[in-house]
Amino acid sequence: MTLHRSSDPDWDDVFDALADDKRRRLFLALWQRGPDAGMVPLRDIPALSTEHDRLELRHVHLPMLEEMGYVRWDRDRGAVGRGPRYEEVLPAVEWFHERRSLDRTV
Repeated sequence: MTLHRSSDPDWDDVFDALADDKRRRLFLALWQRGPDAGMVPLRDIPALSTEHDRLELRHVHLPMLEEMGYVRWDRDRGAVGRGPRYEEVLPAVEWFHERRSLDRTV
């Protein structure tokens, strides 16, 4: 029998948050900037370079991620940062980063 610790991530939430490529690119960009980066303007995230990407992010993805607690979103400044639950997605984000690096070398 495996006990579920209260500090364990809710894996359903983690996988929901990472299910979309734009959200994965956002998490990777926040991870690459490091924990002390603070709020990052959306226009400074290269993986979200088109207006269509940023529009979809603002109307679909950021509200969901903010409600889940994975990101902080300053709508007025158009900036995003790590939320109080961001650490829960880190193992998966690091795996995606490693996987993308491996894919480039093959």
